[in-house]
Amino acid sequence: ICLGYKGDMIKEYFLKQKFNNIDFTINTKTGKIIEENEKKEEWQVTLVDTGKEAQTGSRIAQIKKYITTDQFIVTYGDGISNVNIQHLVSFHEKNKKLATLTAVQPPVRFGHLSLEGNSVKSFQEKKKFTQDWINGGFCILDKKVFNFLSEDKKCVFEKDVLPVLAQQGELGAYNHDGFWYCMDTIRDKEHLELLWKSNAPWKTWKDDDNYYPAQTIKHSVEFAL
Repeated sequence: ICLGYKGDMIKEYFLKQKFNNIDFTINTKTGKIIEENEKKEEWQVTLVDTGKEAQTGSRIAQIKKYITTDQFIVTYGDGISNVNIQHLVSFHEKNKKLATLTAVQPPVRFGHLSLEGNSVKSFQEKKKFTQDWINGGFCILDKKVFNFLSEDKKCVFEKDVLPVLAQQGELGAYNHDGFWYCMDTIRDKEHLELLWKSNAPWKTWKDDDNYYPAQTIKHSVEFAL
């Protein structure tokens, strides 16, 4: 995780992860703690301070030493989707480009007015999606992409790197027409929380060591992490 603003809170969350997932008995006089029923979540997370002022390109450049594979996946912290990562990886490997991004059509936030001079002629309800495709994140990058990146805090992945890759014919686009939403505002947060309480498209359930999309079991039983 490339940490910046409030990175200390994210570190604190993981430092407390163990005690947040166990039952324990504590002797308040001695401070002795006896762990009771540990609920194991086996994750290995690397938390990297990349700076509060660092732009996206700089953040990626700073994690180079932690990347041990020829390809790696990058996404933003505010995008939620049910994109099939396995299909995305297969597309990237077949396309043989240095980078692949997930192209999505964002939902339209407002309806439109049809104007004639200073008069409103009609209202058009907002459509479910726009006709334009945007970068929805969930990018797969070849390690060679580090040659295009800089640790300079002003390096912007979307402006200084992706356009160059596109000009060189090294940027692919995996079109995802499923669920995608970006949590930028309190209004977005409230909308996504309402979806979570109903049947969020990105909700998953776990069976042994496997994770499954919630919609695959919606006719049997629902699980939430």
